[in-house]
Amino acid sequence: METRTVGMDNSAVANRPITRPAVKLFFGLLLLSSGFVAACGRGNIESDVRPTQEPRRVSQRADAGFMMYGTTRLVQDLIDLGYRAEEVAAADGQRFAVIAPFTVPGGRFDGRTIDLGLQGTPDFPMTVASAIHVRANPQLYDYGDTLKDVRNIIVSPLGPEWRYWSHNFQWQGERNARRLLSQINGIFFNAS
Repeated sequence: METRTVGMDNSAVANRPITRPAVKLFFGLLLLSSGFVAACGRGNIESDVRPTQEPRRVSQRADAGFMMYGTTRLVQDLIDLGYRAEEVAAADGQRFAVIAPFTVPGGRFDGRTIDLGLQGTPDFPMTVASAIHVRANPQLYDYGDTLKDVRNIIVSPLGPEWRYWSHNFQWQGERNARRLLSQINGIFFNAS
């Protein structure tokens, strides 16, 4: 069995052709170790050790959509969908995303322009509040329009001109403002 010693002339081994996988392995290890040494030498643990690519960075800005939750996220998502939305605080401190104006897309109230309030939850989009808040003149539904097991219209914390429409949203699977608005549109389409 022949062994090859670095620095010695060993013609039997030296004349053996070098295979492509061996070359790739050698240069891959060389590049990896030099990139690792370079990264460690700079003391920069965020650097990518592959020298042919730029370091990967994730934005931590609040407006980038990463790590942003709650009413602020809901408002931004609604704006991104093309709605005019703003964050509003009720007198009791509850936070809402208010879309004004909102045009009812179908059903009994098709084409009516209203203001639509969505109570913000601290962890939106993980959870949503179980109601919509409607301001319209004249009201779409008023307190006397409550029907047991069909709809519950009560006082809204947004003020006397608003109505709270109780509704439990199906919030499994995809969780985002687009899906929430789709379910809200379903409320209006199914209004009787």
